[in-house]
Amino acid sequence: MECRGAASAFCAAATAELGQSASGWVAGARGPVRLERASGLPLTPGEVSVPDPAPDSTNLTVLDLSWDPRVLARAAGWLSTALFTAPAPVLVATATVPGVRHLEAVLHVLPEEATPVAIFRVGHRQRRWPTTVHQQTGPRTRALHDAGRLLQFPTEPQLAVTGLNTGPLSRTVVAAAAEVLDLAHPDAHHTTTPTTKEMNR
Repeated sequence: MECRGAASAFCAAATAELGQSASGWVAGARGPVRLERASGLPLTPGEVSVPDPAPDSTNLTVLDLSWDPRVLARAAGWLSTALFTAPAPVLVATATVPGVRHLEAVLHVLPEEATPVAIFRVGHRQRRWPTTVHQQTGPRTRALHDAGRLLQFPTEPQLAVTGLNTGPLSRTVVAAAAEVLDLAHPDAHHTTTPTTKEMNR
């Protein structure tokens, strides 16, 4: 499902609004990070316009738009191409029976040469997963674990209530985000990862 502006996870996180571009994307900024969300009401992935190139001063761009990868596997357009040619797509799941099942299903539609990173954002830490959750862990999820590419993102009680906003992010959250970026883009990590001070500007 496409992430509407009203349901966006990032629309309140920007500390500066940069307006809407000719391509139809609404941009904001938070330090050196650019946050972009699609405007309009695209009904299929193929209807999503290509975002404008980011300015040279941008260290990282986050596009706030999502469809189930299993839908993108059957769709045309740049969004599908971007996902299925990405060397290290980042997937987010929950440590629950349906969450683990969904992660395994998504991993099966990704190209075999991809080296994804999976983040579990809520639920028990893996060593404390209930037996019923462990039993749903498929071969590709286990392979990610064995490769050290299955991460636990810390739960912040305040963010769980308010969602992302212009308030400062904790060192724990920024450090966890840096770990994800390091696995997804190891060659670029040291030059593109924003510091806690930059993210809280």
